[in-house]
Amino acid sequence: MWIEIILIIVLFVLLFHFYFQRDPRITLNPNLPNHEIISPTYGRIYGIYEEDNHIHIITILNLMDVHMQYYPMNGRVVNQVHDRTGKYALVYDLFKSKENEKMITTIETPYGNVIVQQIAGMFVRRIFTTLKSIPEEVRGGEKLGNILFGSRVDLILPKKNLELFVSEGQKIYGGQTKIGQYK
Repeated sequence: MWIEIILIIVLFVLLFHFYFQRDPRITLNPNLPNHEIISPTYGRIYGIYEEDNHIHIITILNLMDVHMQYYPMNGRVVNQVHDRTGKYALVYDLFKSKENEKMITTIETPYGNVIVQQIAGMFVRRIFTTLKSIPEEVRGGEKLGNILFGSRVDLILPKKNLELFVSEGQKIYGGQTKIGQYK
């Protein structure tokens, strides 16, 4: 009797893990204009604020969201830093979780450097990236990497000539939702 219960629990955990790590096929736009910005992740926009002539878009991923991240624009990755010195606060605490372990990817574009921060949550501390070398040319919608379980993704965009199409509380879809564009 106990063996069946244990097997059911193990099966449930395995199925949840595979569901959580799903990687939906998205259709890349091979003609994505250089001025367009698409969502780097699935989730809900938790905050949008301005700091140092940049717009910060904070997206929180819940357990049911796809945890794959994508490059938000065409460009060239010029730097990527895995900051393992961070803490592990809940991602909903915007100021504390800003100090969490993170992968910081800088993409050089004609409009300035765009930064994607993959921020680990409190419980699971795994961030993966697909980057092979620096510098590397990337296309908007290509896979950037993923974060395991509860997490946060910050998109930092130069403010000059930026037109945003999203708002706080909005559900966004990785590689699909148009975040904005440069004029």
